[in-house]
Amino acid sequence: MVKNLNIPYFDLLEGVNHILDKLPVNKEVLVVCAKEGSSKFVAEERSEAGRDVAYLKGGMKAWSEYLEPIKIGDLKSGGSIYQFVRIGKGCLSYFIQSGDEALVIDAVRMVDVFIEFVLLAALI
Repeated sequence: MVKNLNIPYFDLLEGVNHILDKLPVNKEVLVVCAKEGSSKFVAEERSEAGRDVAYLKGGMKAWSEYLEPIKIGDLKSGGSIYQFVRIGKGCLSYFIQSGDEALVIDAVRMVDVFIEFVLLAALI
């Protein structure tokens, strides 16, 4: 069995039966596309065929924009330093918090993640 398989979406519009023999029976398969719509359709088709299935929510667009906050240190005078890892691209941003102030260094274009982080973590 293959570990990855690239099949154009248009080749799957009539169903997935013609590729089922290329897919593992006892393992979950992750279906991925650019924005989720196509992979969701294919995953549903595969599920109807009785196979384990999952799709990447938001597609590759969401994966490329996902940021994982990781605490990397504490400041001597109080506060914290977080590294935001953009896993899908290998980019890093930094968030330094001290008291009721914060600084984002080398921010990515999706700034909402930093605002949400502050609000959810009640850092400021």
